[in-house]
Amino acid sequence: MPDSDEHQYDDWVKFTVPGQAKGKARPRFNRQSGIVFSPDVGGFQTSVAYWGKEAGLMPTAHPVSLYVVIRRKMPGSFGKAKQVRAPESFAIRTPDVPNVMMAVCDGLEGTAYHDDKQVVWMRSKRVWADANETIIYVKQHEDMGDQ
Repeated sequence: MPDSDEHQYDDWVKFTVPGQAKGKARPRFNRQSGIVFSPDVGGFQTSVAYWGKEAGLMPTAHPVSLYVVIRRKMPGSFGKAKQVRAPESFAIRTPDVPNVMMAVCDGLEGTAYHDDKQVVWMRSKRVWADANETIIYVKQHEDMGDQ
């Protein structure tokens, strides 16, 4: 069962990205120009950046920690008994958690930090909920760490 210890992140910047989370897409190669790029599927990375800025995040040169809760809306096919038991239990569905974390990291680049190599700690979970949303907690550490 997922932990319900979000209170330990009270001193972190918290913001919610409404809608279904989208994972980082596979890189695409343009044969004509020779450029490799990864598309922002459904504008999810742009939404992460927007809501991060709305929460007051500013880029830092310090190390950063992230905690991400991917909340998936329960399907209508869940019976009433399962819907009562399901909230906040693990949701084994797409999108893949690692791909969402990559999209979140890319979305926060230029918003919470200058380069995603500054991310020193990450934690995430995907759970059932009443609505699709992604809750992101960001901690910008004051310690510069090893340079």
